[in-house]
Amino acid sequence: ALAQPRSLRLDGKYPEDAVAAQQALLAAQVDVMVVAAYGLILPQWVLDLPRWGCLNIHASLLPRWRGAAPIHRAVEAGDSQTGITLMQMDAGLDTGDMLAVEAVPISPTDNTASLHDRLADLGARMIVQALARLEEGVRLPSVKQPEAGISYAHKIEKHEAASDWTQPAELIVRRIHAFNPFPGAT
Repeated sequence: ALAQPRSLRLDGKYPEDAVAAQQALLAAQVDVMVVAAYGLILPQWVLDLPRWGCLNIHASLLPRWRGAAPIHRAVEAGDSQTGITLMQMDAGLDTGDMLAVEAVPISPTDNTASLHDRLADLGARMIVQALARLEEGVRLPSVKQPEAGISYAHKIEKHEAASDWTQPAELIVRRIHAFNPFPGAT
């Protein structure tokens, strides 16, 4: 087994599993790591491990809708567009430099499921292109996220599914679309 440097000690609910995962990552000697819809902040030692860093396929036009539920929140807010941002991960929550951005329109009939599927296809295409460029030795352009326009896409909670029938119809429809398929509007 690989020796575990003191600075990489792991704690938590399942320390043995964490140590095994850490040793596997250290042994793999990876060039790049890619995450999508991961939901946790990676420790700095993981971010520093791959020579090209850790890339995130994020389903929003950052800095709008950082966080856990960017597709739901874009639909719920009535945004006219969203997209994919490929991002160099850093120690913050969806705060890293942007490497590629591509927008897609949100139609009035889109729900989270339909938009998710379009964004998944787009994100897959974009990450394959980015990885090919890295493999060719091309450095990806890196742009800092703007300070203006930051919003946070809080995790969807089941209690949000309850419709408030006193709200305007447009808002009710957006929430029904946003919570389809999960948690489902009631």
